[in-house]
Amino acid sequence: GGSKSGQLAEALVAGKKVIVCTIQTFPFALDAVRELAATEGKAFAVIADEAHSSQTGEAAAKLKQMLSAEEAAELADGGEVSNEDILAAQMAGRAASDKGITYVAFTATPKGKTMELFGRPPHPERPVGDGNLPGPFHVYSMRQAIEEGFILDVLRNYTPYKLAFRLAHEGRDLDDKEVERSKAQKEIMRWVRLHPHNISQKVQIVVEHYRENVQPLLDGKAKAMVVLGSRAEAVRWQVAIQRYINDQGYPLGTLAAFSGEVNDKDLGEVSETSHTLNPGLNGRDIRDAFKGEAFHLLLVANKFQTGFD
Repeated sequence: GGSKSGQLAEALVAGKKVIVCTIQTFPFALDAVRELAATEGKAFAVIADEAHSSQTGEAAAKLKQMLSAEEAAELADGGEVSNEDILAAQMAGRAASDKGITYVAFTATPKGKTMELFGRPPHPERPVGDGNLPGPFHVYSMRQAIEEGFILDVLRNYTPYKLAFRLAHEGRDLDDKEVERSKAQKEIMRWVRLHPHNISQKVQIVVEHYRENVQPLLDGKAKAMVVLGSRAEAVRWQVAIQRYINDQGYPLGTLAAFSGEVNDKDLGEVSETSHTLNPGLNGRDIRDAFKGEAFHLLLVANKFQTGFD
């Protein structure tokens, strides 16, 4: 407001060499610079750094009066308004006519109107138009920055989804085919539920919730049951939950309960009596083993769920 613009004018009149201001103060600075350039013949360079940065919330709301109706509507709809939009709205139609002022903008992703305002036509003596469109006066490309070691090449470790899909299916190039929507959704959700990252995140939440909120109950003897959607999930959860408990050093025992056998891609064919899955069972019935003090969490799939027996 007033005090800021006043300080700004004083600094400019006093001949300060470098003045830094925010995008909110920029309108005041621009007006003062134009006036001094026009009345006193002073020369200025106006530099806009990070011109592509976005303004949201209150900061953008204060600048609404400088925006077009379309940009204001986008802002009201939850969109973002960049510094470029604000600069363009403030400078439209004036930058070319300003004498004694050089405008420079640094941006990674210039918009068309920013290029019109700040760009340099290849033939300055000719009018701007087809064949003489403004362009950047200098480009420091991503390729050059990568080669010179200033930034990393993110694409070196980037795997396109199609390639990941082929790798998951042992390199076979599967043909596109139409399938029933409900069947496709079921298969997709099954893949999500069985994904190791998804399970590991949930395992952490379950174990920590049990330790903090459940285990202290019943004089420290309270136990927990984790109900899962399939036997395959029970197997994967048991492996993940044992790994997490061991990594954290928690004195907790877990059991996985399900009927029959499950063919797991990593463990092979396993059942609830398999040593790799329930090493502490030692031939006992799961109901008897779970009554003891050594076990705290029971993972179940289609078993023991009626009435949570």
